[in-house]
Amino acid sequence: LPDFKKLEPRARGRIASNMIDLSAAAREENFAFVFTGMLHVPQDGEYTFYLNSDDGSRILIDDRPVVTFDGIHPANGPRTGKTQLTKGTHPLRVEYFNTKAGQQLDVAWEGPGVKTTVLSHSGERGPVDHRHRLVAGEQSLVVRAFVDGGPPRAISVGLPGRMNYCFDADTSAVAFGWTGEFLDVGPDRGRNQGDRGGGWCKILGERFSVGAAGFPLRFGDASKVPQVRFGGYRRTQTPEFLMTVEGVAVKQIVRAAPEGTGLQYEFQIEQAPADVFFVLEPENLRLTSSAGTWTGGTLRVPAAEAKRFTVTITR
Repeated sequence: LPDFKKLEPRARGRIASNMIDLSAAAREENFAFVFTGMLHVPQDGEYTFYLNSDDGSRILIDDRPVVTFDGIHPANGPRTGKTQLTKGTHPLRVEYFNTKAGQQLDVAWEGPGVKTTVLSHSGERGPVDHRHRLVAGEQSLVVRAFVDGGPPRAISVGLPGRMNYCFDADTSAVAFGWTGEFLDVGPDRGRNQGDRGGGWCKILGERFSVGAAGFPLRFGDASKVPQVRFGGYRRTQTPEFLMTVEGVAVKQIVRAAPEGTGLQYEFQIEQAPADVFFVLEPENLRLTSSAGTWTGGTLRVPAAEAKRFTVTITR
């Protein structure tokens, strides 16, 4: 790896998918990248980072090296590194260079409150093929498949108007959203004859945060994380997600926000046993609701008003 501080970049820019992605390179060999961004850490603790590349690479958090896989070599990793991180946002920097032959850069992390999450698009995926590009029209699209940067049990939904989101069936909560076209499913469905697929689908568009901090609803106590059981979903005009929270039936419907970039959640609760709290991390988000009162990123809805209410989250 070179000393990037002594080099002047040929180009700078933002990657629309908000992912580490080698497809931004116009050259097939002898090039290097520095990817920078902010990593959201949900709680204090030790986090593990995974790195695999062809050729050399390095991950730095808070400007400190966490994993280094330097040298000219095939992608025979991954290499791992651990670091203690405090709750909040931390600068992430990934350095990479390639000489000839294969190009690959895979980055992932896991830790308290974070299941193994991929932060990169593989460098071997190739361009988006129109035959595998999905865009929602007048009706919503639902895809059950692995998605770059998504949870292991991802359910991706494309809404009319090119607003999309990823639902996590493990936590029964929306993980993130994105604007633009929906998905490139080529890696999962197989692009070419003889390609068996099985890869991670690629998000088409610009990703945005919804302040996800696990399952957002609480009964009676905003600090008490409830027992939640995912009950599946219905493929209606607008998909409906079903769950039980502390034994109470809850339905969630997600739509595009009426204005701006964001999403609107409609919750239907069969019979709330106590006041309902909706909890998220509101950094750089605008929060409104049809009922209840907000204190920071916490909404309190009286039990008598909780049978049906909406929460709107926009950038």
